[in-house]
Amino acid sequence: MSFNDVVALMGKAAEAECSLPAAQFVDGINDGNLNEDTRVSWKFGCTRGVAGTPTFFLNGVELGPNAGSQTASQWVALLRQYL
Repeated sequence: MSFNDVVALMGKAAEAECSLPAAQFVDGINDGNLNEDTRVSWKFGCTRGVAGTPTFFLNGVELGPNAGSQTASQWVALLRQYL
């Protein structure tokens, strides 16, 4: 498969599984700014030892493996400590 074939196939999967229009997915893949932003974020994560997702940081400090199980109200309480 060519690169474009793979992108089209992934776009169909994004539409079927995530309700993201395939055309929007393809546009995002082909957006140079989004591509660069993603690469910078990925490299930043690598420098912090991120080995999987989701990984949550607050002010540069990893919140730990259970951070993803927080409720919305728990996140609000945590973040209010830093306002």
